[in-house]
Amino acid sequence: MRTKFTLCALLAAGFSAVAAPQFSLTTQAVEANADAFKKRGEVASLVDGPKMTIRTVNEGLVMNTPQRAAAIGTELEPIIFEDFSLLTTGSIEEPDYATNVIADESEYPWWNMKDGYTLQPGWGSNFMYPAGGHAYLDAAATKEGEARISSPVIDGTANGGVCALRFDARTLEGVTSDFLLVQVAETNNYGPSWDILADGVCPTVTEEWQTFEIVVQNVGPTSFFHIVASGGIEIIMDNISVFQYDLYVDIPVLNKHTNYTGETFDISWSAVEGADSYLVNVYSVNEMTGAVYYLYQDEPVMGTEWTVTEAVSGQTYYYTVRAVKGEYVSLESIPVEINDLEAPEMFAASEIDEDGYYVASWNDVPSAVVYNYRAYADRVAAEDGAMVLTDESLEGLTESDGSVVTRSIENPDYMIYDEYYIEGNQGGWKLRNGAPCVGYVVLDAWHYINGNGDAALLSPELDLSKNGGEVKLNVSLWGELTEGYNWDDELVEFQTECAVALFTWDEELGDYNQTDLQYISNVEEVWNNYEVTIKGCTDRSIIGLFAVRAEGNLYIDNLKLTQDYKAGEIFRDPFFAKMLSEDTEAEVTIPARCAGADIWHHVAAGKVNYESDGVNTTMHVLESKYSELVKVGTAPTTSVENVALVNATARVANGVLRIANPAAETVNVYDLAGKLVYTNANGSQQLNVVLPANGVYMVKVGNKTIKVIR
Repeated sequence: MRTKFTLCALLAAGFSAVAAPQFSLTTQAVEANADAFKKRGEVASLVDGPKMTIRTVNEGLVMNTPQRAAAIGTELEPIIFEDFSLLTTGSIEEPDYATNVIADESEYPWWNMKDGYTLQPGWGSNFMYPAGGHAYLDAAATKEGEARISSPVIDGTANGGVCALRFDARTLEGVTSDFLLVQVAETNNYGPSWDILADGVCPTVTEEWQTFEIVVQNVGPTSFFHIVASGGIEIIMDNISVFQYDLYVDIPVLNKHTNYTGETFDISWSAVEGADSYLVNVYSVNEMTGAVYYLYQDEPVMGTEWTVTEAVSGQTYYYTVRAVKGEYVSLESIPVEINDLEAPEMFAASEIDEDGYYVASWNDVPSAVVYNYRAYADRVAAEDGAMVLTDESLEGLTESDGSVVTRSIENPDYMIYDEYYIEGNQGGWKLRNGAPCVGYVVLDAWHYINGNGDAALLSPELDLSKNGGEVKLNVSLWGELTEGYNWDDELVEFQTECAVALFTWDEELGDYNQTDLQYISNVEEVWNNYEVTIKGCTDRSIIGLFAVRAEGNLYIDNLKLTQDYKAGEIFRDPFFAKMLSEDTEAEVTIPARCAGADIWHHVAAGKVNYESDGVNTTMHVLESKYSELVKVGTAPTTSVENVALVNATARVANGVLRIANPAAETVNVYDLAGKLVYTNANGSQQLNVVLPANGVYMVKVGNKTIKVIR
């Protein structure tokens, strides 16, 4: 299998719902992980399993005695109970190390114990030994200093998904442990990605028997409980049960907050039957120390909605709600995070000069670290009929540092970008796990198949609402053929193919929903043109092309979006984007194709958030709403760039050398010392070159030489 590396760490700004469709072949990666796990013969932690995504670490996790937990509700019959009475050999003082309780083969290594050693099948363990009716976790015997026991998988969705794990535990005489860990995970039907529902450390375990209870919310239909003796300390376990409560008071279900202004925001939740009132907590957490700072604590609210005031703009907050019913109070809801930013405010832009140049600027938003700026030109349909909205030839792309691209089908490079914004005719087209090539782009499906993320080309948000929301996509594709093993361990060929997905904005959800999905399944190791009709588009649509099915490369070229327009209808064309910029201004040069058009712009703020899957930490940029769309002015009908239609030109704009090469001649750029800093012989008619430093440069287009200054 090829080893892949990525160059950039930044992931998608603000598009949490723009994710690849769920394709079944990703389960191949799970099977491979399981096989490797079996060979290692050790299971220390849930993070060794399939990729984990942290859905919620339950802030209301309770670890205490049953006497305190009993206020939750009436205890129901256990779903699981294990007293280890079948582990008859050995003793606490002398565990039976000779008995092997692990099956030779198991489909899932987390549930690997032989039948006959537990009251019900489906348990799993690692370095667990019989100890005279107890389970002895010998963490001292392992290289990692860990031993574990895992419960059978249960359906915990009844009774509001609230489950409790109760067990007895002790150490050996004279020893204490602060490293007894409990994790609860939903396997999503044993899928490639699991959700950790709770992850906590028990209070100090001593040589005396103690009873511990852990209450967890949102338990799913295929969840299990995982107890890990860590720190190299032996733990003796007994009387493990998983059960539910008939709750005295249901837990409120929280809605997404709304109307964020920085200092205020609105929160709401579901009504609980019979509830007299609700208790609201709003707080922030120090990321370094974990200390909690309450903006409101146990604030009594009579209804199911409330406006938070006196917040600090840009501060990350969490809120929880408990329902009060007579003398009883519900468990605390799972916290909802408020990680918003205020939308920036656009200042008046400079006047558009005769060359189509202007400067946009905006205010600095508290806690923002980057800004995403977009500019649009109104294109008016001259007559009824098909109008080309997007026309990307993908020529003249550079690496992120401005260097020449050499990557191609014949010369592949497995160093690709987590995220790369294309400088094409439209601003904001984005690659995930892809890279520019010589005249096209590549998506690396290895990263999708192996569970690390999408391999996708995503459009900016477009208004595709005309013609009843129907738009045509034309694209050229070349898909790599790779070898791999099927479920029967046969070596077969897999063809990387393409999925086309439509995402439309859901105002109620506050995010994008996938509303259409189609497959281009006849991709080959040769360039072919394809046409897909996409339906259900709205005025806020994103179109994504995903590399799927196999882990090879998918190459994309000649991308066109076409829609039927009526004469006079307007398409707001995103001709420019400055993404993930630390500046509070943008220099813009309007291209010649937008001559005479009305120009509009807006901007969003972003801040950094870190997410972990238990193995890797990924940095995400969270976007604010965009500011109100503001008119800049009208583009001139002629500009310097218009001359490029006839003659070769070169000029520096926005710090980028922009070369018009109408005759498709060879282009060379030299510094003042005569050193070649850039070359292009691909016949690209429009080139954008990031120069290495300020100074004087000589641009040679064919036999014509032009001096420019950066």
